[in-house]
Amino acid sequence: MGACLILPFDTHAQTAEPTEVLRLRGQHPREGIVRDSQKSIPRVAVDGREGPNPKLLGIITHKKQVHVNDKKQVHVALSAPLFLRLALSPDDNDPKYLLHGDGDTHAAVPFYLDKAGKHRISHVGGQGVPGFTAHVYADDTAPVSTLQLTGATMYAAGGPVYFGKGLKATIRATDDFAGLQTAYYTLQDSVYIPFKEPISFDEENTYRLRYYAVDNVGNSEAVAELTFTIDISSPTIDVKFSGPAYSPGETPVYAVGVSLEMEARDALSGLARLAYALNDEPEKLFKRPLRFETRGDYTIVIRAADHVGNPENQILRFKVN
Repeated sequence: MGACLILPFDTHAQTAEPTEVLRLRGQHPREGIVRDSQKSIPRVAVDGREGPNPKLLGIITHKKQVHVNDKKQVHVALSAPLFLRLALSPDDNDPKYLLHGDGDTHAAVPFYLDKAGKHRISHVGGQGVPGFTAHVYADDTAPVSTLQLTGATMYAAGGPVYFGKGLKATIRATDDFAGLQTAYYTLQDSVYIPFKEPISFDEENTYRLRYYAVDNVGNSEAVAELTFTIDISSPTIDVKFSGPAYSPGETPVYAVGVSLEMEARDALSGLARLAYALNDEPEKLFKRPLRFETRGDYTIVIRAADHVGNPENQILRFKVN
C-alpha cells in the first residue's frame, strides 16, 4: 500500500514560480522565524470620496490556519510552523503518524517556508518508484479594509470629525491570496464582533470605532480607529430689537428707526450659515443689524444651519409705525 503525506496546514493560490523548500531526501529547509504579516493600510471613504485618515493601532493576533480553496489549493500563513504526518491511506479517519526529528530528543520539529508564494514539497522517486510532488502557497499579506461612511454630511476642518443624521458604516475588505475570512469591529471599547451588516449611528454622541480584517490563514491587518461625533442638534437663533414694542402682542409694533440684531449658535459642528429673507426679497446672508426707516408690515424668515446640515428656521412678523 502506498504511503501518503498529510500536511496539517491550509492552501493558498498565487502565480509565483515554485520555490523548492523541502525534499524528503536532500537539502533541509531554511531555519528561523519568518516575518510577521505585511502591514496593509486601512482606508476611510465618505460617500465614495477619500475620508479622514484613521489612527493605526497594533495587530490582534489570530490563530494560524490552513485553508484549502475551491481549486484544492492549500494556503498557509508564511509565519506558521509546519509539520509532516505519514499515513497509509488518504482516508482522514485512518491513523496518521507525526514525523519527528532525528536528534536525541526525537521531538516533532517544524519547518518554515522561507518566502511568500508557491512552494513545492517533493519526494524524489527512482528505480521504478514514482516521485511525489505537492504545492503549498505561503501568504504573508494581510487583507486591506475600507470603512465606507454614507448617508450623512461630514465636517472636519482639521480638528474633530462630525457627521449629521443618517450615518451608516460599512466595512469592505479584500484579500487577493488566501481570501478574506471576516472583518471585525468594536464600538466604545466593547468586545470585537464580526461585521455582518451596516452599522447605524442614530444617537448624538462621540463614537470610537475600531475595525480590522483577517484572512483565511490568520493574517490580520493593523487595527484602525476612527473617532467622530454625531451631531443631530439644530443651531439656536436669537433676535433682539433695539427698542421696545409699542403694542406687544401677536403682531408687535416698533418705532421707525428700530434695528434688528440676529445671532445663531451651534454647540457641536458649529454654525455654517445665518441668512434672512425680508418680505418678498431674495435671501441674504446676515452681516450687520437691519435698520427699518419705512413704516409698514414686515415678515422676516431667518434660516440657520450648522456644518453637517442641521437646519433651524424662525419667522418674525411685526409692524413699523
